[in-house]
Amino acid sequence: MLNVSGCGAGFWYLRAWKWLALVWVVDVALLTLAITQHASDHPVLWGSGYLVWLVVMVAVGWRRAGTPAHADQSPYADQSLHADRFPHGAPSVHADQPVHADPSAAPHSREPAPQSGAAGGGWRRWAPFVVAGGLGYCRSVPESELERAVEAHAAGDCPGAMGHYARAVRARYEFTLSGAFDDARYGTESCRVLMRARLAEQQDRYTDAIRGYDLYLARYDGESPPWGRAEEHAAATRLSYADALARRAAGGRSTGTAREDYQAAARAYLEIRSKHPGSAEAEQLDQRFDALYDAGTAAWTDGDRPCEVLDDLRALSGLRPSTDPLTGGIASRAVRSLPDATYACGRVHHADRRYCVAVEDFDKARELAGDVSPKTAARAVSALRGALYRCGLEHYRKDEYEEARTTLNRLVDDYPKGGTAERAADLLVDVDIAEARSGDTDSLTGPSPWTGAPAGTVTVELINESPESMQILYSGPETGRATVEACQECTSHNTDLVEIDGYEESCGTQDRPSITLKLEPGAYDVVIRAPSDDTVPPLSGTWHLASGTGYSDCYYITSTFGYGV
Repeated sequence: MLNVSGCGAGFWYLRAWKWLALVWVVDVALLTLAITQHASDHPVLWGSGYLVWLVVMVAVGWRRAGTPAHADQSPYADQSLHADRFPHGAPSVHADQPVHADPSAAPHSREPAPQSGAAGGGWRRWAPFVVAGGLGYCRSVPESELERAVEAHAAGDCPGAMGHYARAVRARYEFTLSGAFDDARYGTESCRVLMRARLAEQQDRYTDAIRGYDLYLARYDGESPPWGRAEEHAAATRLSYADALARRAAGGRSTGTAREDYQAAARAYLEIRSKHPGSAEAEQLDQRFDALYDAGTAAWTDGDRPCEVLDDLRALSGLRPSTDPLTGGIASRAVRSLPDATYACGRVHHADRRYCVAVEDFDKARELAGDVSPKTAARAVSALRGALYRCGLEHYRKDEYEEARTTLNRLVDDYPKGGTAERAADLLVDVDIAEARSGDTDSLTGPSPWTGAPAGTVTVELINESPESMQILYSGPETGRATVEACQECTSHNTDLVEIDGYEESCGTQDRPSITLKLEPGAYDVVIRAPSDDTVPPLSGTWHLASGTGYSDCYYITSTFGYGV
């Protein structure tokens, strides 16, 4: 049973040196494998192997103990009474010598011959206890170091804990199959994760810190980790991260990413509530969302710069989920404020003489107001009239005739009532005159005086001797446009016939279409054109109309030069 010690003590006692050497070789091999292969990771497998090896040693030792060590141990074992074995005669028998009738028949004892000295029995008794005590000590070292490591870990001293964890997993103790090895390795990795998270937190690398704390907490699967403040630090880091996103959103108007930035900040705030419910940080979310809105609209509410907050309000109004009291509440506030802010921005642009930009603002304010703010919608429409006129005038002065015409026509068509629409109609005439003069035109002479007119007035009769309708545009003391319908039976005049043959064809008989204009006297810019035929060059000129005079002229289309008079 001495072989239960695992070190071959039974073979030492039996002096079975070959077996003892074999035991030591196997023991060394097992220890080497246990150290290099991390036996503590597989205690059942290695424990079974140890047990099998002990059983083998005990069984072999038991068999060896029941077999004589030497066949000639008895001095009489090989003696024979045959004469040929004793050439000098049979041995004599002395009185003090035991005599056996058949020495070979004497029974063998299962106990080996005791070693000399009284100490032999002592070490046999204590050998298993010495080995067991040594094994117990070797197992206690990792467990003791693990306890110290856990205490340091719980105090937040991971650098100190790492030293104890390292000593708990020394390779020399692998053969003990102590459960402390697995716990120490797990604690070591947890400390590494925690130290990285805390370092990232100190360096304001919020995403790395949050990821680290989440990983640290996840390693304990909902149970309390050794360092009890991990949850607290994770919540605080999330709040700092959300605050940083909020500052970026409120201050990043020039980046064009307001919607994404505000949504990211809101998502980060809401994550605090879902990840750390009931925490002090979660209790601050109402205030944080109010601060987020205030920061986004401060340029308007505090600095009277409404244009700077439009992107912020649009982003805030689109926060999701809309059903959440926090994001939904701030989104509703933004929806209510956006029409007023947009209208105020239009007023700023109008004051800065950026009339066409103001048109866009007032249009948007009217659209946004809708049923949310009827008062703001009415104010936007009123301001839109003036902005449209100013925008059209701005295009006209820049020779942007098509843009001017589009803007002014919208004013006349959408808001026909009021003096602004009348002024827009007059300006449209100026636009058409200027555009006509910017192209190819023929010269238009003044009309021929024909008769008298009431004092302070002028009459101008215009007769159409052409197969095309004729439009007259005039701008001066009075501005307007008039159209004379086409002469159905008329054809284009051939000026060559007039010049060569002296042909005098009457123009302006009573059955020709005509119109008479009653105007104030003065200078007029005039364009006469055929709107239905772009191939006919318009006539352009300036008329100086005298008070109390009636004028008359007949207009026709020549086959080579366009309008003639």
